[in-house]
Amino acid sequence: MPDPRITSFIRQNLQLGYDINTIKGHLLQQGFVIKDINDAVDSIYGIKEVHHVIHLPPVLLIILGVAGVGLLGLVLLLTLGGDDKDGKLLDVEPVGVKTTAEAGEDLVFTVKISNLGSEKRYDITLRYELLDNNNNRVTFKEETIAVETTADQSVMLRVPPRTSAGSYLIKITAKYGEVTTPASLPATVITSQSVGSCFDGSQNQDEDGVDCGGSCTNSNCCNNNFRDVNLGEEGVDCGGPCNACETECDRCDDGKACTDDFCGPQTNFICINEIITPCCGNGLCESGENDVCLGDCPKGGLFDGLSEGEILRRIKDIATSDPGTAKSYCGTYLTGIFKDDCFIYLATDQSDDSICRSVENARHKDRCYSEVSISTQSYQPCEKISDDTKRDSCYVNYAMASNDYVVCDFVLDSNMKRMCDTLRDAYQATQSN
Repeated sequence: MPDPRITSFIRQNLQLGYDINTIKGHLLQQGFVIKDINDAVDSIYGIKEVHHVIHLPPVLLIILGVAGVGLLGLVLLLTLGGDDKDGKLLDVEPVGVKTTAEAGEDLVFTVKISNLGSEKRYDITLRYELLDNNNNRVTFKEETIAVETTADQSVMLRVPPRTSAGSYLIKITAKYGEVTTPASLPATVITSQSVGSCFDGSQNQDEDGVDCGGSCTNSNCCNNNFRDVNLGEEGVDCGGPCNACETECDRCDDGKACTDDFCGPQTNFICINEIITPCCGNGLCESGENDVCLGDCPKGGLFDGLSEGEILRRIKDIATSDPGTAKSYCGTYLTGIFKDDCFIYLATDQSDDSICRSVENARHKDRCYSEVSISTQSYQPCEKISDDTKRDSCYVNYAMASNDYVVCDFVLDSNMKRMCDTLRDAYQATQSN
């Protein structure tokens, strides 16, 4: 039976565009046996023997492999890192030292790494990311350390200038081979306390409420969009000296059948109109409505007798004039790869990477973010890709399409980063001529 590690490695690199001789030569150089390599190749191509490949001298295969060794080296380590995962087991314990800082200052914390496996010493990569409440990365840094029994690492992570005040998360990822161990710490970015202002979201100076009264231009604390408890407000800008909160809630009903309207103490007397999904009567044929809402989902007609491929083409036509309805049709009338392709098309066509969240297959979802990155000329969609290699490819493809090579600093794979830097140097050279 072919070695599954070798088979997986060959499949992965064929998909990345490497030729079979380069892959085989690289495997030989890494110490794998020619018979095991050929067995894996046979299983992929479904043949007994590839005479013109098997009988090449090993020396020639090694020479062929040298050309690809630079780009394949790291992929081999990630893919064939060994099946003895118990040899490398880590416990990651972060401890906050200074987890509140102003923009431009350092967050300080320690990370205790404990080796729980049987392997005595090995190198790990530690990645530190500062994430906002929407899981967007604000900044990050990486380092490699050796772990024997335990290691205590002190870390300073600089908060970028002009970072907004608020709650953040320090995400810590220890990576070794194919295994990752995550940990996290809460963090807070604050505004400078040296000078108060009428626009800092805090009650300071001589203000009566938050950014209102006293010397502030806004003298009316009933329209500052804050609940000033010290003034007796029962909700945001209502109660106490302001209009009764019940009066504010009287205007909450938007008169739409497909929304639920909430207003009261549980919402701080803020009106919330929540869309009901699915909702019969909104003109969209949504999931579960086919047999119960003929107004939105009329029987017969639109897609009767069509294959999923034909339905997909018709939905694309509908998207040109009614993308919202087209999106609902993707999830209602299509399945599997057709459904994913439908959402990917809409995300790219509408330049909206939020639609990628509807893609079910993880690999297809990563492709969706990558394609939206190109269509929008923005690297932000790349940050949402879960696979490191595909995220790096997304950054590089974006850089080549937009000539914005700042993303080269985000690429993790050293070989792909080197390629990105080379492309940047070549582009800058053409601009200087």
